[in-house]
Amino acid sequence: MFRGIYHGKRVHCDDFVSMLKRCSSVNLTAIMSTSTSMEDFEENSEIIKEFSNGESIKILTTLGVHPSYCESVFKGKGCKSNWGLVDEYFERMLKVFQAAPEHLVARGECGLDYARLFRSGKECQLEFF
Repeated sequence: MFRGIYHGKRVHCDDFVSMLKRCSSVNLTAIMSTSTSMEDFEENSEIIKEFSNGESIKILTTLGVHPSYCESVFKGKGCKSNWGLVDEYFERMLKVFQAAPEHLVARGECGLDYARLFRSGKECQLEFF
């Protein structure tokens, strides 16, 4: 979830609390923060824990692997696939799905993302998706 830091640099103040208040002021009851990786999911889960007490807005999340992140998630430093890492990664995701946390409301990622080839190339996306 974007909290004012982009590529390790603060680009604006964290206005998350005021955003929740604005949502509440227009009677919004829930928001979803998409997780494009396990790391995103873990971060979103911490944010959800932090803001779940007393807030009128329910924060929900997803879990999957976005195609444009497959290179950083599934490949090691070389060019070849790291299927051991893939298996480990999906085992971690499966455990989360089996635990069925209340804030997890959607799973998976479908398709390819050729608009962000600078993150993960076409070949990598085709290989893993």
